[in-house]
Amino acid sequence: MAHPHMVPAAPPPDAALIRAWQGGDEQAAAELVGRHARPLARFLAGAGAPEADVDDLVQETFIRAFRSVDRFRGQCQFRTWLLTIGGNVLKDFGRRAARGRCCRSMKAFAIGLETRMSMPRRVKPKRCSRRD
Repeated sequence: MAHPHMVPAAPPPDAALIRAWQGGDEQAAAELVGRHARPLARFLAGAGAPEADVDDLVQETFIRAFRSVDRFRGQCQFRTWLLTIGGNVLKDFGRRAARGRCCRSMKAFAIGLETRMSMPRRVKPKRCSRRD
């Protein structure tokens, strides 16, 4: 039975989890994923990722982060580093979509980006003059 005056332990900071993860602790990696997956998904969706592909992009971002964890030096917040990787994953996604080597939702994403980028800002309608 817990003592009523005991304060629950604070969750470990990201830095401690990263050190444990670098040491091979898979539970620490799972904790980092649980802590940062939703904010990463919101970031990707807000940056224009198709809703159908957000989960795959989150997964790809964590795979890349896991592969390069030895290069994380702690000079920025872990979330900042992760969002940077996520942004690069989204750019790669768009490039693959533009080259046509991907699924239907990626192609729609690329077409949507091209359309938005090629649309003129404002087009003034020509005035018609009445000639009687």
